[in-house]
Amino acid sequence: MGAARHVDDVATALQAAQRGAVHDALCLRGQRQQVDQNAAATQEVIKLLRAMKDLNASD
Repeated sequence: MGAARHVDDVATALQAAQRGAVHDALCLRGQRQQVDQNAAATQEVIKLLRAMKDLNASD
C-alpha cells in the first residue's frame, strides 16, 4: 500500500505544478496585455500632444 500512496502523492504534486505553470502563463499573458494597453495609451497621448503643438505652431 505504501507504493500506491507514493504514486498518488507524486501525481498530486505533478498536477499542482502543472496548475501553477498554467496560472503563471495566464498571469504573464495578462501582464503583457496591460503593457500593450499602456503602450497604446502612451502613443495616443503622443499623437494628441503633436496635434496640439502643430495647432500652436500654425497660430
